[in-house]
Amino acid sequence: MDDTESNVLRQAIFALGETGGQDSLLLSLLNVPRFASFRKEILESLGQSRNDVTVSNLADLLTTLPDSLKATTIRAMSFIASKKFNNRQINLRLRTFLADSLPDVRAAAAYFFSRHPYSGAIHSLIRSRMEVASVAEKYRLKAISLSLEDYYIQRTDSALFDTLRQQIVSDLKKNTIPWQQKFYELSVLRHFDDAESNRLIKDFLSDTNPHLRKSAIQALSYSDSLDVKQALLKVYADASWLDKGEIVLALSAKYPRITYPLIQRNLDKGSQHFKQLLLKSLAVIRSRMAVNQLKQFLLVPDTRLKYTAFSELVELREIGYRDAAVLLESADLALTTVAAGWIAEHPHLARFEDLKNAYARFSEPDGVEAMQAIIEAMAGEGSSQSAGFLKTICDTSSSPVLVNSAKSGYSRITSKPLPHRQIAFNLFVPDTMYFSEPVAQAILITSRGEVTFSLHPEIAAATVSNFIYLAKKGFYNNLSFHRVVSDFVVQGGDPRGDGWGGPGYAIPCEYTSTPFKRGTVGMATAGKDTGGSQFFICHSEQPHLNGRYTVFAEVVSGMDIVDLLDIDDKILKIIIQN
Repeated sequence: MDDTESNVLRQAIFALGETGGQDSLLLSLLNVPRFASFRKEILESLGQSRNDVTVSNLADLLTTLPDSLKATTIRAMSFIASKKFNNRQINLRLRTFLADSLPDVRAAAAYFFSRHPYSGAIHSLIRSRMEVASVAEKYRLKAISLSLEDYYIQRTDSALFDTLRQQIVSDLKKNTIPWQQKFYELSVLRHFDDAESNRLIKDFLSDTNPHLRKSAIQALSYSDSLDVKQALLKVYADASWLDKGEIVLALSAKYPRITYPLIQRNLDKGSQHFKQLLLKSLAVIRSRMAVNQLKQFLLVPDTRLKYTAFSELVELREIGYRDAAVLLESADLALTTVAAGWIAEHPHLARFEDLKNAYARFSEPDGVEAMQAIIEAMAGEGSSQSAGFLKTICDTSSSPVLVNSAKSGYSRITSKPLPHRQIAFNLFVPDTMYFSEPVAQAILITSRGEVTFSLHPEIAAATVSNFIYLAKKGFYNNLSFHRVVSDFVVQGGDPRGDGWGGPGYAIPCEYTSTPFKRGTVGMATAGKDTGGSQFFICHSEQPHLNGRYTVFAEVVSGMDIVDLLDIDDKILKIIIQN
């Protein structure tokens, strides 16, 4: 921080945010004259914090900071605030910025409420004006959609909400509105449940975009109209397996007598994800017959179905220790992790020998997620045996994730800290490394069409080199996209096909200040230095990922194909062009 070179100072400020626990230092730098020209970078670095107290500190600064820094400050607050954040005073203060004279400040406030919904901001969100078809307008509509979950539309709201409804109806008929915005507009429109709105939503049941079809299905599921129910059942007949599953899930809450027989007839049909959606539908139905059927899937050999059944039964509070113990003995990464997680939440039932034996079935780095979950369960079990076992992990493990978890667990049991130990990293580095542009392009040949990446070794040499290494050996051939979240990411590269697999080794994270934008390609991880083969492509800008995941490529052609990708679509192969 004493360097005089601007670029070095920027990197140092970024590094302070990455190391964590430096909030007080960073806040103090905002008042140091020498760092006056770096205040934006300092605020962005504070966005890496995980401390809700820092949100309050930044809220106090909003009254003194210049207008040019207010948007950056509000965005930093959005990133820092935890999922449970609910400070009415701060919410009310931020609500005023929805009417700010500066467009970027209004956009930042809308972004905050899109991540932390607040029903008290609905009127201000509806009145707030954003640029037509802009990212800010999408955030505004997303915030309205989420906030309406806890809001009852009253008669006194009729004029304001009718204006909103008319705007949405107009937007949905335009080809110039991005699908990401329409995705949330459909979600908002469901709250009106009038004939015109429902007719318009039904038109999207046959849209070529899978995200809009899904949003339409979910929106119509809230309607009390029998015509809507019939429309969904009519579409069901010719729908894809994924859409069939979404329709059954959508109808199960209101029409279990219709969907339960459909589930019975189709549990042995269709794609894997379709079956998982049927299991989720059984959980929605919640009858004793439905719950008992879910429990039967704890005994099937298919790990994905077993995992889904267990997860849904946990939500229904229908799991006992014996159920968790069976999964704990499976030696399967996903099943063991979810079982150990349940045991950690029920520490009075934990048994040291079961946990110790489960831990022995895994090795680093492949098993880190399961091993970490078992450590958490041991910490809850709290015996001297668990304390001794955790100390051994601290003394012998080469995984920083496991060592840190074990140290925390040991201190929790004994109220004593363990000394720091230098850890020898055991990370994979390919024989051939690429460090600068131009290196290559990656052409993803998918079941929907071709997508071309521009690779960026100048910011992520190890990640790019690993990706090229795996692509050239055919690792990605015929793997599926196992995770697709609308207006977020498309994720693939897992040989298991469920999000729990990898190449059998881990690579280092390479964090930079490079932002996650539409088309950015990042490395999926389960914690620092746990990446391997899984990657994701952003549907839209995702600023909360900045500095938290490795950026290594960007889409230069084929984003229209990315928008069409859905779960179970395939990566046929990846061609590297030098």
